Amino acid sequence: MNKKFLNIIKFILTFILMLTVCFIFNGCKKSKYDKLISYSFSNIPKNLDPQTAYESEEITLISNIFEGLYKKNIKNEYELGIAEKVIESDDKKTLTFTIKDNVFWHFPKEEKDVKVSADDFVFAFKRLINPKTNSPYASNYFFIKNAKKINEGKMPINSLGVHKTKENELEIELEYKTPFLKELLAQTAAMPCNESFFDSTKGCYGTSKDTIISNGPFYLNTWNVEKNTAKFRIRKNNKYHQKDLVKIIGVNFSVKTKEEAFNLFKNNEINTAIIDSNQLNSLSKNQYNKFPFQNKVNGIIFNKTNTFLGNVKTHAALSYSVNKYKLEDKLTSSQTIANNLIPDSITIGGKSYNKLKNKSCCPKYDPEQAKDLFAAAKEEAKKKDKKFNINSFSILTKDSSNPILNQLLQTWQKDLNLFLKIDNQNEERYNKKLKEGQFDCALVSINSTYNSPASILKTFTPTSPLNYSKYSIPNFDEQLNSAINQNDVDSAIKQYFELEETIVKYGYFIPLTFETEYFVTDKKINGIMFNPSSKQFYYAYCYSE
Repeated sequence: MNKKFLNIIKFILTFILMLTVCFIFNGCKKSKYDKLISYSFSNIPKNLDPQTAYESEEITLISNIFEGLYKKNIKNEYELGIAEKVIESDDKKTLTFTIKDNVFWHFPKEEKDVKVSADDFVFAFKRLINPKTNSPYASNYFFIKNAKKINEGKMPINSLGVHKTKENELEIELEYKTPFLKELLAQTAAMPCNESFFDSTKGCYGTSKDTIISNGPFYLNTWNVEKNTAKFRIRKNNKYHQKDLVKIIGVNFSVKTKEEAFNLFKNNEINTAIIDSNQLNSLSKNQYNKFPFQNKVNGIIFNKTNTFLGNVKTHAALSYSVNKYKLEDKLTSSQTIANNLIPDSITIGGKSYNKLKNKSCCPKYDPEQAKDLFAAAKEEAKKKDKKFNINSFSILTKDSSNPILNQLLQTWQKDLNLFLKIDNQNEERYNKKLKEGQFDCALVSINSTYNSPASILKTFTPTSPLNYSKYSIPNFDEQLNSAINQNDVDSAIKQYFELEETIVKYGYFIPLTFETEYFVTDKKINGIMFNPSSKQFYYAYCYSE
């Protein structure tokens, strides 16, 4: 064998080896990377029951494994989902939906050809409205005939205006027409529920991989929570009626701290993340796409059980003694002054709620009025408690170096001669003290969990698990339900703003700053629908270039 021939053989073998290496280290990575999305949740999802799940992580999973009568399309507009058509009656009070013939349930353990039927929606809406379910979304659906009275226990559940007229035909009767109909029927609370499967879970519906079924673009493939790790995986649902639309294999979710998730993104171990401005500045600009948003308001709450700080006059005094000009000097790059309670990411009728109302609900800095209210509150406290000590109170925080908080406390010292001690705790202890009411006042963050002013306002209702102050604001629930169920946008905005004013004017919550965060993705990733108001993701239209 001559030398020239050996060199040719050597060249061919080297070329094959190089191709193999490229395939192993690039080809496989590219295939996995391009068709599998990864993201780290902040909290462990515990409940995937569409009618009751509340946390943003849970809503993300549910919205990807279920589909309702309506959904959002790639243009971010509402269109029919698993419904083929809808017919509106002459009086606009009855809607008849025809469900597509090729919509099937995906079961966790066995292959079954069970169609999604009108019965699945009838059962789901009855669960949603039934007061025994205790759904946090029930009042959003009082536009359905008799829903409000049923939820109040004044009518039987079978009188709900949702009926099956045929196996694949659903009739919804309305109390009134709402401009938010499509949006509400696309929400996770309005997803179908198969009664037979629900009963088979024996009270554990939505609490594990084996107790949830799917009819959306993905199904739940993995639900694994151990002591130090948590993994949730959704995979393409080949029974989905538009399966050819889905271009990715699925999504892998882990559960990490904010810092851990950022490091994973920075090291290309996950390809999507939510980060703050400081983290953003440490990334290479060629590495990511970014989408800024605000869904968080930081401010002060007061413990209602505290004789002095729980007094509405004290709340109001402290609210009038917030000098936001001074606070502006202490803002970080991710903060803006909050002149309202509702974050800027909230929309109503497809437009920014804050821009539509175009006014602030926060009182202007008025130290003289603050002093008068504060003096009146002190006199009331002294009458109730002869040992009353104005300087015996503290403020709960998990960041004692917060410049905004320190500036605020200095202003209260100067204007009102109020000296609050700082009760600084780690996150675990901070959350425990909040939940157990072990605080006088506290610096807290309120996040929206769905796209409505009601998402923030519901924090102040007596039944909210986030109402750490135990507020019971007179007529607040009734007014909020009225705002939710307004049949035109202008009336809803007016009522929501009145509720904002009630909370802020009387100091039930003192807004200080809005927090800007960033949803970032690798530059190859496109088509993820991100809802900034709820930090919810929808992956059916996702693809990689």
